[in-house]
Amino acid sequence: MKFRIWVNGKRAERRLSRKVTGRLQKLPYGHSLYFDLSGPHETYRTGELLAAHAVEERIVSAFGLMSDAAARKTKKRSPITIKREGKQLIIVDGSSTFLNALFSKWPDVPCVVEVASQVSTLPATTKDVAPTLEAARAAVERHMTYNRDNYLELLEAVTEAIEKIDEDPRLTTIADHYSRSRKQGVQKEFKEPGKIVLKYYEAVQKNPKFKVEDIIDIVGATVIVYYPDQIEMFLDRFQLEAKIRGLSLEPYRDADTGRETLTKVHREKGYHATHVKIRSEAVDKAGLRIELQIKTMLHDAWGAKMHDLTYKPTGELDPRLKTLMESFGDSLQAIEVQSQTLRDAIQVRVDLMRTLTRTARQQLMARLNEQDVVEAARKTYRAVLDRIKSGSERLAVCPALDEELREILKSIRELEESGVTSMERLKLYTFLASFREDRILDRTIDDALNKWSSENKDEIHGIFVRAAALHQTNRVADAIGLIKSFFGGHPINAPTAVLACNLANYIIETNLERPGIDPSARDQVRDLLSRIEPFTEEMEASAHLDTKGAFLIVFGEDGEIDEGLRLIDEATKMAEPNDQGMGYFELYKSYGWKRKLRL
Repeated sequence: MKFRIWVNGKRAERRLSRKVTGRLQKLPYGHSLYFDLSGPHETYRTGELLAAHAVEERIVSAFGLMSDAAARKTKKRSPITIKREGKQLIIVDGSSTFLNALFSKWPDVPCVVEVASQVSTLPATTKDVAPTLEAARAAVERHMTYNRDNYLELLEAVTEAIEKIDEDPRLTTIADHYSRSRKQGVQKEFKEPGKIVLKYYEAVQKNPKFKVEDIIDIVGATVIVYYPDQIEMFLDRFQLEAKIRGLSLEPYRDADTGRETLTKVHREKGYHATHVKIRSEAVDKAGLRIELQIKTMLHDAWGAKMHDLTYKPTGELDPRLKTLMESFGDSLQAIEVQSQTLRDAIQVRVDLMRTLTRTARQQLMARLNEQDVVEAARKTYRAVLDRIKSGSERLAVCPALDEELREILKSIRELEESGVTSMERLKLYTFLASFREDRILDRTIDDALNKWSSENKDEIHGIFVRAAALHQTNRVADAIGLIKSFFGGHPINAPTAVLACNLANYIIETNLERPGIDPSARDQVRDLLSRIEPFTEEMEASAHLDTKGAFLIVFGEDGEIDEGLRLIDEATKMAEPNDQGMGYFELYKSYGWKRKLRL
């Protein structure tokens, strides 16, 4: 079903999906069945009206409410509210009801035209006179009647921006996010009506020009981050995502100094959170605001634990209890700062070893070139390889839907048409995946391996290539399991000695930076080295020495580290200057010196 909608100040055409229309039924025409027509209203043709939104679940929900109203199971709703913008008639409240009427082929619907006096939260007066409590309640009710759906859409836009940030593999700042409905239920996204009225009433007593839409927490959302320094990181990205969605951060103004800031830190009653005001720039929601809170995990847990005790009691809180709560909050903040310092200290070590490990793996493929590619396809193959190398920094962190990543994958697939073998294509896929720390290319690697395996008849070579590809793409545990399974039915001998040496290296690598030595892993590597020893002539001498040295550095006692470093130095001297394993020599030497110096 096609319909017209008002989007960003322009008319557009949309279509309701079958997923929605399949859940609707045509409602009999008759305004009085569904609408309370006791008040002033006018009838407008459905073809003249423009919907303001089309949210699927709300359309289905409106169908249920209209059906119940016709069956006298629930109250009838007020006529649809519309406003004029030039020659356009735009629905302010009741878009979902209107779409049900349109689906049911009604010729017209009852409407109330919104005028300037209706939009105002206060009746026009010649003087700025603060309203009574009853007048404040009426102003809030009027405001919420016209803007309930607008607030929900505003909350939805903010949530979409948060989820977009959370989906980015380059950022790991968001531990959780939620709105009021998590605690209060799906139907309770709004601040309690009585609290809105009281907040408006108290504010307007001080400033008669204060409007209901100036209240910033009628709806709200919360973001939980892991560490205090991630609050600013999140907000930097959020501002970009908010702008795309027609949202902006509204500054707080200090009443005493006049200074403006985009954030406000609350510390009352031990509650620590950074608040921001978000304002919609959309025409139909202009001036509406939502409050976003950003808290660390410990403060969120503290707030959840103490909320009912600190906010539910009536009357003033005992000053002594208030002081004690604030003391707890300050203590939590001190722990958060300490945890951040601890994280940084640990991260320096982890990042160093992770960088060295990644570099070592990538060096194993550093000499990848087009030499073994059919001559007719070498230029195309080289172009793909250069594209991966030049874009490696971006390709290492881009999301799965990144256009550049998808284009490169497509280019590798198309090399088959040029006669490039499955092995050479597998090398490109593996090289590309080796830059990433996530697993989004696992299926691509598996498909390429299966394609190559179907053409390879050498079992030992097949295990070697498959394990190497898994190792290169951050699946070291899978590579270890594959080789162990193979040796469950095969001996270590001259043809399999290199495979056994690789297994020893993979196990050693997985034990880097463990809090303690794993005796089981140590014994496995020691056994492998002893069984490989008779066949060392079948492998590169530098690789064998490096493995023995790495074993002593990672699993040896303090007194054995020097011998491990000596063996790796010897291996380095024996190797060619551009040896592909040079990165691993450096990795284990660095780790050996870290252990030796107790860093």
